[in-house]
Amino acid sequence: MCCGVLEIHRTTNKGSYLTAIAVPSAPAAIRTFCQLAVKSGVEHLVLLSGCGEDEAKHCEDIVKNAGVAWTILRSSWFCQNFSEGFIHDLILAGNITLPVGGVREPFVDVDDIADIAVKALTESGHDNQLYELTGPRSMTFLEATSEIAGAAGRPINFTQIPLHDFSAALAEQHVPADAIGLLEYLFTTVLDGRNEQLTNGVQQALGRPARDFKTMWKKRRALGCGDSPAGVKSLNSPLPFLLNDIMPSFERIVVIRRRCVMIFRKYYGLSNDVVLGEFCK
Repeated sequence: MCCGVLEIHRTTNKGSYLTAIAVPSAPAAIRTFCQLAVKSGVEHLVLLSGCGEDEAKHCEDIVKNAGVAWTILRSSWFCQNFSEGFIHDLILAGNITLPVGGVREPFVDVDDIADIAVKALTESGHDNQLYELTGPRSMTFLEATSEIAGAAGRPINFTQIPLHDFSAALAEQHVPADAIGLLEYLFTTVLDGRNEQLTNGVQQALGRPARDFKTMWKKRRALGCGDSPAGVKSLNSPLPFLLNDIMPSFERIVVIRRRCVMIFRKYYGLSNDVVLGEFCK
C-alpha cells in the first residue's frame, strides 16, 4: 500500500507533500504520483522517507529525478507509533509485547517532520536537500516503555517475544499477510541497529533541537489522553476508515498528512487556496 497527498497552491503551483512506505508496489506508485504532480504544475516535491530502508531509497531517487525541486525527509521510527497505533492498545493493557530486544532507536516526533514539510513547501532554502531526521536520544523499547509508564503514572511492562509468535498472533486476528510481512520487515531489517546514530537534521531544517520522546508523553498526559481507553477512541474517531490500526505504516501517512494540512491552514492561511488530491494504490 502506498499513499500520497498532493498540495497545490493555486497562485504559485508551489508544493507537494508526498508520503510513501517501503513496499514492493511503492516505486511504481511514487513514479506515477510524481508524473501526475509535475503534469499538474507542481514545482516542488517533498518525500517522507525512512531511515535504513533500501527500498525507500529507490523512491527517493525517483523523486530526485522527477524534473522539479525536491526535499527528502528521511525519518527514524516515530514517537507516535506508541501513541497512535496498535502499540498504544498494548500500553493501555499494561504490557508491550513486541519482537524486538535491546536495539536502540532515535525516535522522532512527527510534529517536527510536519514542521519541516511546511517550511520546505513555503520557504526558500530547502530545495534539493536531504534531511536525516531523528530525535535527540537513542532508546531501547524497554527504556521507551519506562518513560511512558512514568508519564502515565502507572506500571507498564515490556516483554520481548519471538517473531514467529508475534506473526502468528497477527494471523489469528486476520491481519492481511502483506501487512504482517511489512511488520516483520520493520521489526527485523529496519530495527537491527542500523539506525542507532543520531543526526542533526531537525536542527538543520528548523534551527532548533528535535523534540524529545519524554516531552511528547508529558504533553499527552497534560491533555488527558495518555493512559485511558477514551484516549484511543478520541484519537481514532476522526479516522473511521482506519479499520485495522495494526498497520502503523499506514498511520504514519495519515498522521503526517493530517498534521501537515492542519499547520498549513493555521499558519499560512491556505484553507481556500490549497487543492488536496489523494493518490492511493
